[in-house]
Amino acid sequence: MTGKKADTDSSIRAAIWNLAWILVPVLLIGGLILATGSVSPFVTITSDSMAPNIEKGETVVVAEQADWVLLAPDDITTAAEARNQSEPTRSFGSEGDVIFFKPKGGNISIVHRAQFRVSEGERWVQRIENDPQYETNHTCESAQFCPAPHDGYITAGDNNPTYDQLDGYQPVTDEQIIGVVRFRVPLLSAL
Repeated sequence: MTGKKADTDSSIRAAIWNLAWILVPVLLIGGLILATGSVSPFVTITSDSMAPNIEKGETVVVAEQADWVLLAPDDITTAAEARNQSEPTRSFGSEGDVIFFKPKGGNISIVHRAQFRVSEGERWVQRIENDPQYETNHTCESAQFCPAPHDGYITAGDNNPTYDQLDGYQPVTDEQIIGVVRFRVPLLSAL
């Protein structure tokens, strides 16, 4: 009887192990979907525009902005807002949230930092004249989307010399924002 019991115990352990190999990934992916609000929360970075804070080829996780999403912020904190806090909110090595958005008229989605908010009609280029990170020789008259055509965010890649909205993109509206980049996935980035 001892041999049959050992075989039965071994079969039970093997069945539990096989079930764990199936259930653990399913539970992890299900938990990630619930935490991010997205069936496809993984985004692979395809350019150097956010280097060195997010490198080309890295995979990041994006959380949608929904009330029930665990990893979504209550609101997007811009770099300008973060710099005015006593303890600045930092994300990926710098102040402010990194967002994933699809620009109007664009065919690709972009991962860049939300720099500051603008209101419809605002002559926002004047606000960046003293910004040490992004130099510009633009005036509101020379910028395509100044005054701002609508409320939105001015964005920029950490490694870019200027704001996206000085390169032909309109201010990013809430509706264009797919989500907020929450963290990188090191093992997926190495593949």
